[in-house]
Amino acid sequence: DELIAQENVEFGHGASRAKADRAVYQATNGLLTLTGNPTWKIDEGEGRSQFLIMEPKTRLIHAQGNVLFRFVNVMTNALGLTFPESSSGTNAAARRSVDLLISADALRSKPGSAIFVNNVRVTSPQEPGNEIVCGVLAAFSEDRGNKLDELRAEDNVRIRQGQLEATGHRALYLVSKGTIELTGDARTGAPRIVRQGQTYVADSFI
Repeated sequence: DELIAQENVEFGHGASRAKADRAVYQATNGLLTLTGNPTWKIDEGEGRSQFLIMEPKTRLIHAQGNVLFRFVNVMTNALGLTFPESSSGTNAAARRSVDLLISADALRSKPGSAIFVNNVRVTSPQEPGNEIVCGVLAAFSEDRGNKLDELRAEDNVRIRQGQLEATGHRALYLVSKGTIELTGDARTGAPRIVRQGQTYVADSFI
């Protein structure tokens, strides 16, 4: 009915891997509960949290408490709004590989999608001056693999790229294009961008 493992626990199922101080496997529902600062790796990337529930057969994951997830080798043009300091040359639009770090209070994921909830922050080690902050973030990958396709942010969205700051209610980040569409709503009002002391307001920005 139940298996309990303690001390240096390592778990593997297909491409999924996890480590923790303690694990409880319930045979009746196939759920694996890991505690003691568990870490894990799946096709989309790797993460850590204070509490983790995995359903190995369906690859469902529920992580809670100081969640940090890393999408590895994401191919993109940029992280942030397309307001380049200089548009000269072709290298500005060159695609490159970056890691995306997403921290949150909780995470629910399944193959192809992940939902991050509360105090969400998106950063990249390769682009330390850029970040996205919001209340809820949905990440979608193509073909159940590690190709991150888009990020959808909602609830008090704030975007920073160097000296540029933008706020709105929703933001759609198309990873392969490196662009973000920022919109507002009746409650929060129109989105706005502040750059070098100038403020821009519109129904939407791309």
